[in-house]
Amino acid sequence: MPETIAWPTLVGRGEILAEPLGPGLLRLSESALCPEERSFFYLVEGDRRRCLIDGGWGIGADPAAVLGTSRAGPGLLAVATHSHYDHIGHLHRVVERLGHAAEAAILAAPTPEATQAMPFLLDRPILARGGRLDVATMAQARCPLTGFLDDGMSVDLGGRRLEVFHTPGHSPGSISLRDSATGTLFCGDVLLPGLIYDDIPGADRIALRASHARMARLEFSQSCGGHGPAMDRATALARLYGLPTIGSDDTLFALCQDKFRSGAVLAALGLPVPPAGLARGGAWIVPPPPAPQGWFVKPNRLGAKIGIWSGSHCTDPAAALDLSRRIQAAYGDDAIVQAYVPGRNARASFLDLGGRGDAGDLGLSFVDSSGDFQTMADSIALYGEAGAAHRAAGTYREPGLVPVAAFQPRADARVRALAAALMQGLGLRDVFSIDLRIEPDDTVHLIEFEICPGLPCFDFEGYCRDHWSMTLAEAMASMAARRLGLSA
Repeated sequence: MPETIAWPTLVGRGEILAEPLGPGLLRLSESALCPEERSFFYLVEGDRRRCLIDGGWGIGADPAAVLGTSRAGPGLLAVATHSHYDHIGHLHRVVERLGHAAEAAILAAPTPEATQAMPFLLDRPILARGGRLDVATMAQARCPLTGFLDDGMSVDLGGRRLEVFHTPGHSPGSISLRDSATGTLFCGDVLLPGLIYDDIPGADRIALRASHARMARLEFSQSCGGHGPAMDRATALARLYGLPTIGSDDTLFALCQDKFRSGAVLAALGLPVPPAGLARGGAWIVPPPPAPQGWFVKPNRLGAKIGIWSGSHCTDPAAALDLSRRIQAAYGDDAIVQAYVPGRNARASFLDLGGRGDAGDLGLSFVDSSGDFQTMADSIALYGEAGAAHRAAGTYREPGLVPVAAFQPRADARVRALAAALMQGLGLRDVFSIDLRIEPDDTVHLIEFEICPGLPCFDFEGYCRDHWSMTLAEAMASMAARRLGLSA
C-alpha cells in the first residue's frame, strides 16, 4: 500500500528543480511530487531585482537559498497569481509579497479548506514514488501580502517590468503578469494547456471567459502557467479561442518528454518496454534491474539523439553512472538507464490524413545506419550547418529506410497492434512516431514514443513521400485543412 505522509514530514523532502526558459527566467518545481501534481513557479531576474512568481506547494529546499538569493534583501520580492495551495507554499520565505486584494484573506490564513487542498487532495496520490498526503495535517505557512497589485500596475525589476492584468475566473483575484523583456505572460491557472477549473469555490465561469477574451487581445510571445508546458502564442490563442487543434493532448506531450515515467506507464499498459533505472549526476535515483546485455544510457528528457554517444551502450553499472555525470554536466538532465535490447532500429510514423482514427495508415521502416544505433554525431551530420556542408560536398548520406513488412511481416503486424494499443490506451492521435528495436525472431521492443515528432527529419519526410505521395509541407497542409474544416 502507498504510504500516507504527514505534512511536516513531506515539507522536508526533495529539492527545487530549476529549468531555464529564457534570459533571466527560470521555471521551478518540486522534485518530491509526481509530475502530474507539480505546479510551476518562476524566477524572473532584472538588473536590480528578482521576482518569484508563485511559490509551489512549499516542499523541499528554500528556493531563495537554492538560487543564491537573499530572501530578506532588497533584491527579492514575490508575487502571488492567486491563493490556491499549490501556488503559495514558499511565498512566506520572501519578505516582500504582492498580490491582488481579493486573495489577501486566504494568503493570511491558508487553511486547507480555503486553499482548495481540502477535499481535492483526499486520497489522491501525489508523490514521485507513490504515496498520499494526510491532508488533515496540512499547515502551510502564513504569507500575508505586504502590498497589493491590480490591473494596470507594474513591477519594476530594472531593465524589465512585469505588467499586471486582473484576470479573474479561476479565482476572484487571479492576476497575470507580462514580462516586458521577453513578452512572456505568466498566468497562474487562468490559461493552461489542459483542464482549467472554473467550478470550484471562488471560480466564475463567466468571468473566466471574459478574462480569456481579454488575454487573446494581448501581445505576448509565450504563456507560462502553473501546470503543463509553456505555450507559444499560436497555441495559447487556439486555447483562448477554443479552436480545434492537431495532435494529442498536451499531457501526453509532457509524458513522452519524461522517458522514465513514460516507460512506467507503457509497462503498466502491458507494452514491451525495456526495464530501466534513473540516475542523476552519478547517483542512482532508481537502480536499474540486471540486464544480461548491459544498459543503454541517454538523457531522460532530451530528444534528437542529444547526449547519445558511441559509448552509450555499456555493460558496467559504474560506466552507466559515469555517463549520467556527463549528461548532468552537459545538459542538466537525469539519465535513463534502460536495459539494452538487441535488434534493428525501426521507426513507426503516423499522420492521419485519411481521418480514419486508427493505425491503418502507420508507416513502419527499419532505419539502417552505419552502427548499432544513431548517435548525436550522426544526427548533427544530417542537419543544420553540418548537414548543409555535407550536401555541398556531395557526402550527405541519410540512413536507409527499409519497409519492415517486406522482410518481417509478423513483426510489422505486431507493431501495428502496438500502435493501436497506444492510440486506444493513451489517446495518441493525428500525428506521432514510435521508436522500436526489432529482433530477427520478430520480438518487438518499444523504446519510446513522440507526439510531436521531428517532422523535418528524413524518416518522417520519407513516410509522407512513400505513404501519402506528398511532400512534408503538402501533407501537413492537408492535415490542417481536414481538421479545421477547410476542405471538403
